[in-house]
Amino acid sequence: MRKLKNLSAEEAITSTVKSFLTPGSFYLPFTHTDRSLKNLDMLVVQAKEKGVLVGMFILPTHVALMETLYIIGLCENYEDWAHQLTDIAEKHSFKLWDFGGYTKITTVPLATSQRNFFNGGHYRPYIGKLILITLDRMEKSHSFGHRLSKQNIKSRLINHRKKTAI
Repeated sequence: MRKLKNLSAEEAITSTVKSFLTPGSFYLPFTHTDRSLKNLDMLVVQAKEKGVLVGMFILPTHVALMETLYIIGLCENYEDWAHQLTDIAEKHSFKLWDFGGYTKITTVPLATSQRNFFNGGHYRPYIGKLILITLDRMEKSHSFGHRLSKQNIKSRLINHRKKTAI
């Protein structure tokens, strides 16, 4: 894959999507492993033992990347991962936020994506500030950011599926 550093956001997103679709890439074939989630669970335990306040959020990414996961059949993997993150948050009583999905920020046309993203998976500093504002207020702001819980994860993911172009 070309270096994304010298590309526009549109070119970087397109390049990332192409890499997702390339056999032999990280995603094709994708083998799901629970090891990283088990490591996360252990990390949370260790942090809480040391008195660290734990919170977590799912990053906003351009929907072109999410749509690509649906195209290559990894929708269920993504949803399983989100469920498991929610389970870890509930188990350890910390808040989990989802800034992904289909929002004004993540659905900008590729031609104007430079405003919100360096590439599809890395957002601009002002998006980070919006995330921090939401986390600080502990409430949804700018139609951006949703608390995830066992009570709403299923409906949130169903809503993701309804909005896909596929």
